[in-house]
Amino acid sequence: MKNTSLLKISRYKSVINTFSLLLLTCFLSTAMWGQEVYNYTGSIQTYTVSADAEEGSQLTFLVRGGDGGRAEVCDCKAGGGNGAITEATITIGSNTSAGQIPAGTELRLIVGGKGTDEIRSGCFAGSTGSGGGGTAVLANINATWEIIAVAGGGGGAYQGHFFGCVDKQHGQGGRSTISGGNGEGSVPGAGGLNGQGADGGGSGIEDWRDHSGGGGGAFSDGTGDNSVNQDTHPMGGKKGFPSGGAGGTEDDYEGGWGFGGGGASDEGAGGGGGYSGGGGGSEFNNGGGGGSYINPLYTSNVNIISGGNDNNTEHGYIEILNECSISVTGFTYINHLCTEDDQGRIQFNYTIADAGDCDLSLDWRLLPINGWDYLGDGIFRTVRAGDYTLEVTNTDTDEVFEYNFTVGATNEPPVALCKDNITITLGADGIYNNPDFAQLIDDGSYHPICNDNLQISASETLFHCGDVGEWEVLLIVTSENGAVSYCSTQVTVLPYEGPTANCVPDFELDLEGQSFKTLSIDDINDNSSFFCAGDGTISFATGTDTFYACEDLGQTVPITLILTDLVGNTSECTSMVTIIDSSTPVAICKDTYTIALQNGTATLNPMELDNGSTGNCDITFSTDIDTFTCDDVGIQQITLTVTNGFGNTDSCIVDVTVAENGEFTAFCKNITVALDENGTYQLDPSELNDNSIAIGCVAPTFEVSQDTFTCDHLGENMVTLTMTSSDGLQTSSCQATVTVIDDIAPTFTEGVLDEITFDIITGGVLQNLTNQFFFYSSDNCSIQNVEFTGRTIFTCEDIGTSIPSSWTIEDQSGNIYVHDFLVHVINTREINLECAPIDIDVTNVQGQYTLTDGNIYNMLFNNDEGVYSQLACYDIADLTLSQTTFDWAAVPYSQEVTISLTEDDGTEHTCTTTVNVNPINIDIVIAPKVYLQGAFTNPNAGEETLMRDDLRVANLIPLATPYTDGKTIDISVLNTTGDNAVVDWVWVELRDATDNTIVIDGQSALLLRNGSVIDPDGTSPLSFEQDEDFYHVAINHRNHLGVITANTIALSSTKTSIDFSSDIAIANGGTLALRNMGNGIFAVYAGDATGDGNILNTDITNAIGTSGGINLYNGADVNMDGNILNDDIALFIQLNAGRIQQY
Repeated sequence: MKNTSLLKISRYKSVINTFSLLLLTCFLSTAMWGQEVYNYTGSIQTYTVSADAEEGSQLTFLVRGGDGGRAEVCDCKAGGGNGAITEATITIGSNTSAGQIPAGTELRLIVGGKGTDEIRSGCFAGSTGSGGGGTAVLANINATWEIIAVAGGGGGAYQGHFFGCVDKQHGQGGRSTISGGNGEGSVPGAGGLNGQGADGGGSGIEDWRDHSGGGGGAFSDGTGDNSVNQDTHPMGGKKGFPSGGAGGTEDDYEGGWGFGGGGASDEGAGGGGGYSGGGGGSEFNNGGGGGSYINPLYTSNVNIISGGNDNNTEHGYIEILNECSISVTGFTYINHLCTEDDQGRIQFNYTIADAGDCDLSLDWRLLPINGWDYLGDGIFRTVRAGDYTLEVTNTDTDEVFEYNFTVGATNEPPVALCKDNITITLGADGIYNNPDFAQLIDDGSYHPICNDNLQISASETLFHCGDVGEWEVLLIVTSENGAVSYCSTQVTVLPYEGPTANCVPDFELDLEGQSFKTLSIDDINDNSSFFCAGDGTISFATGTDTFYACEDLGQTVPITLILTDLVGNTSECTSMVTIIDSSTPVAICKDTYTIALQNGTATLNPMELDNGSTGNCDITFSTDIDTFTCDDVGIQQITLTVTNGFGNTDSCIVDVTVAENGEFTAFCKNITVALDENGTYQLDPSELNDNSIAIGCVAPTFEVSQDTFTCDHLGENMVTLTMTSSDGLQTSSCQATVTVIDDIAPTFTEGVLDEITFDIITGGVLQNLTNQFFFYSSDNCSIQNVEFTGRTIFTCEDIGTSIPSSWTIEDQSGNIYVHDFLVHVINTREINLECAPIDIDVTNVQGQYTLTDGNIYNMLFNNDEGVYSQLACYDIADLTLSQTTFDWAAVPYSQEVTISLTEDDGTEHTCTTTVNVNPINIDIVIAPKVYLQGAFTNPNAGEETLMRDDLRVANLIPLATPYTDGKTIDISVLNTTGDNAVVDWVWVELRDATDNTIVIDGQSALLLRNGSVIDPDGTSPLSFEQDEDFYHVAINHRNHLGVITANTIALSSTKTSIDFSSDIAIANGGTLALRNMGNGIFAVYAGDATGDGNILNTDITNAIGTSGGINLYNGADVNMDGNILNDDIALFIQLNAGRIQQY
């Protein structure tokens, strides 16, 4: 029986590519020969492992998937995809957890069929092939079917024809991967993954149906249906596990049965079945190959080859290479052939697999027969060089195993061994020549197999002076078989003898007037030489200083030369060198020189006489006389001697004048002086002198450019101090800063203006005191400012009391004097009761109007005559009216009323007046609520939800409105404290419903601490004589931005609440109109000091212009505490700068 493994190779000549063929040839030509082949039957086949199989024996499976169908139309052909090939070996044994298969195990063999070919004789058409079925081996282990190996089936081909062959698409071969291949085309079927079936191919035109079927996978069917209902023509192959699956069908075209049935073809080619199905091709495209798989637990020696494609489509098969089989893996040389003419001995490497009980008889021989002898156990001797075929015949089965190999001469190279280094010395003639130099550097070179006739040679054998030094010489070793190896030795070439050093005799190195000189080797060398001329270096000894300068003069130093040849031989010599300078300096003197005595003596610096003397190496100067006294005053002839660094000298003579005076320099210091009580200061020049230097026989004099200072000179003054010698010939000046201050406080005439009387009725006394205080104040300079500290407003309660006050008097230097005095409050006027007519408004909402005491004081009496103030400062026992209540009527009417006033002492006053009653029909009543940021900031402790009423407490709120409607309030309204205390006046407007810039009506109102806005009578809500309708409601304040309702509000005679303090949504502009103050309270923005609806720099300018004012009712007081300070600017105006009113 012929070796079927080798016979099978021919079936793949067009199925697999060259790389796959090499792999297949490799494992077939070295594997065991097979004994059983299982071809396609369309059903399950069974193989049982022999129950007597030896432990550890092996079975090898060669598994091939079914081919995909080919496509042919009008002589145009496209090959179907070939099934993949998998090879795996299982080991027989009882340890299944270690991957062994027990003896007696049933193996299930599922051989895949090929897909249907489509051959059309007509032209102008397309042809498609169906997918091949996958092939698999399963093992029943512990009552469970385990997949051992799967080879994927090939995909179907597609071939088109249109006036010739077009769109040739060979079917995709079975895959070497687990996943199936994708189909081709615009809507291809996707290959299956991890044992799943594949998708059928679709169409970009008819998306309601598939055009091919996907191959079945191990565990799920492929998809594909060519019908409107998509359920009557299943084209996808069925799943393969555990009993195989049918191929898909479409009319006469079927995919191959197998482990994963192949997909059927229609207008697209079917996909191959396998472990994972191959995708079907879309319209006019080929199908993908099925995936392959080898179980890693139960197999070894695995190999998977993807299928190619050809026109000779076949079914798959399973080949079992099993019991009593042999495998030759190669051979080794026992005795090598050194040349092609030699004979050698070889040993074949082989194994025998025995999965059953057999007695293997092997007959070994080589072809051709050329004198070899077989010695047994796979050993042959006297084998010559050449190409051979080993034939091993099983005499029991007549099976023959063939193994092709080549025997040749060894190409093993020799081993070249060299000495690491050697040293040679040139001869007296400068030459070294050794023809046997190779033997000198060889260190036992050899050939591990063929050591006869070994030849050695060296790359160099002749050396001369030019080679002195280190060289690498190559040793060439050539063996009998012609192989060559190399090694190298480092050869050190030495000269015949070392160098000879010669130095010049000892000598002097003369700087010759230069600052330095440098020695060179030529200065010391005296014909030194090397054996090989020029082969070396000449240098100074290490550390030798060759640079000599002035500081080295007079020194004698050894200078050593060292000659070093190329191999390190040295020679030395030394010369002694003395450093000198033969140059002479040139002395150049000044014609004359003057020196001044100081404290009667003077010391001459010789260099002061020099006028450019020259010389080498740091010349020095000296004089024959260098100290002078008063006895030497006059002209003295002094000799100046110049000496250079080597001690050479030259000299010259100078006429030196000894002068009496020395240094004459004025030095100043800055001082501070205080004016006296008359406002003057007289400066002594000595006060500015700061140890001026004026050395001579007589002390100098000093004078200043200014010695008198007054109040006009307060501050810094620049003064010049001039020092003059006693003979008037020398002067020196300096400048000092004289700072003039005034530290005397103003004074006030004693006993004047200690007490002041203030008449509460006439008033005005305190307003005229400033000029008087200026008149009685005095200062050594001038009074700059007089400022009053104390109360300027007095009430009836103050009558008869003395109020402490003071005046602060400040001069131009900031010195102050405080004059304390008493203000005696009196009342000098008597009551002069005069009644004036009274006009009152009675609304239909009120129903009636009742006159109160406050109404009477404010309305009945002649205020121009000060009656209110008069009455307010008297003790009134009783005030009665003949009628106090007046009812609303449809028409106006008048009523005469008698007023009686009785003082505590019983004095009675009466008058008669007319009350004019004006009836008013009120149609609108509102109850607004708003908070001011300025008054709400820094609330009183415990009153964090209330605004401050600082203006009311300080009696700064005017009784008459600051707005245009002229309304007034009774002073009693300002006596209310707590939540309902008055904070300030506000202006309330009703605006047009469609255009909020149009004002319908407006009036003054009072703002209380709790945010309520009420009528100036202090109790009533606000009312307007307007028709009931929709309005915008706006509230304005004199130094806060106003606020208006975002939407219109229906107003009527029923009181309507409008709360800007708690609902930001009610305000037009939201946060642009109201600031969140915390605690759920919102307030209008402070800072509009000019009241123009904008917070800008003009507001800051306005505040700065009035800054410092106290107890004022002013728009710049934006925090509403009665004072205009930095807080009004920094905390409010600057903080809110840029904001504008939102209407």
